[in-house]
Amino acid sequence: DTIDVLVRTKPINDTAVPAGNGTMVEVLARLWLLTGEAAYRDQAEAAAKLFSGDNPQYLLSIPGLLTAAELLQRAIQVVVVGDDGDAAVRALMTAVRHSPSAPLVVLSRHSPDVALPASHPAAGKTLVDGRPAAYVCVGQTCSPPLQDAEALRQALSRA
Repeated sequence: DTIDVLVRTKPINDTAVPAGNGTMVEVLARLWLLTGEAAYRDQAEAAAKLFSGDNPQYLLSIPGLLTAAELLQRAIQVVVVGDDGDAAVRALMTAVRHSPSAPLVVLSRHSPDVALPASHPAAGKTLVDGRPAAYVCVGQTCSPPLQDAEALRQALSRA
């Protein structure tokens, strides 16, 4: 009954500024993809489900949530293993950034001496013959190591 209480709505539709709920689903999806922690995926899926609807007209106002849900379902992870200053690592990362699949790509670079968590699809992936390598992971399956930027571009165009 009081009139001096501030109420902040949580709109799900995007305006000039993306809605926070869609942004949060994307952040949680990226955290899951980068860390392999299932709790992030579960939270992202729950939020996407909470704000989903069955009216097709409703979907026009939530592009942020839709793209976040697509990232959650269809993301392409590229894990580059190698040292930051290595020219081969830079070439592999540049190939990923210029990929036509870039909106769905989650790129991470890992030092060869830092292991990914066991729950991550690229856990245990490392250098090949002492040279940097990239692994393209879709779902829980990763490609064989790719050490050439052009081969990586081709793999991403097929993913």
